Amino acid sequence: SSCGVMEGLDPCPGGLEMRFVYDHNLESANAFPNQVDCLTLHIYDEEGNFVKTVTETSEALKDENWRLRPDLEPGSYHAVAYGGIACDKASFAHREEPAPGSNFTDIAMALKESHVGTRLHDHFHGELDFTVDARQEGFSQVTVPMTKTTNHFRILLQHLDNQPVNGDDFEFLIEDRNGVLDHRNRPASRDMVTYRAWETGSAIPDEGV
Repeated sequence: SSCGVMEGLDPCPGGLEMRFVYDHNLESANAFPNQVDCLTLHIYDEEGNFVKTVTETSEALKDENWRLRPDLEPGSYHAVAYGGIACDKASFAHREEPAPGSNFTDIAMALKESHVGTRLHDHFHGELDFTVDARQEGFSQVTVPMTKTTNHFRILLQHLDNQPVNGDDFEFLIEDRNGVLDHRNRPASRDMVTYRAWETGSAIPDEGV
């Protein structure tokens, strides 16, 4: 605890530790380690200008105690985090990758056309304003709350007399203008997207049910 005061000792390690939490779910528990398989963090300065991008795709994400330590100069920042876009199976991608000269309000996340009609890869979003204090000794900690953008629906049909239902006799679809999401994760497109069932089938009810 004296390494910042006594002569001859190296400075104490310090900076920022970022924790990512997804607890806006039915269990009200942090499901981030179990559901987020890749993380992309875009960092902007207090004016909203792009600073850097940090990506993590390792097994470290599965550790509840894992923390991201971005190397940042003292100052105020805005972070925009995504779960799922750095994975090979990603269903969403930036229309234009954040880069020097861009602002966080320029972010537009688009659903890949090839993924419409397939099982969408889980997609998460989060954002946070935070400060790195030059006077802080050790690591300061902040928490980035994440929300899940994608959902999967299952529709079950059953005859009252328990006779099998042929899934091919029915068509299910969801229509919405949510193929593009802005920096706040809000729909930002006028184009309609039609989501059709990516799997159908039939099952024989158990006897006595």
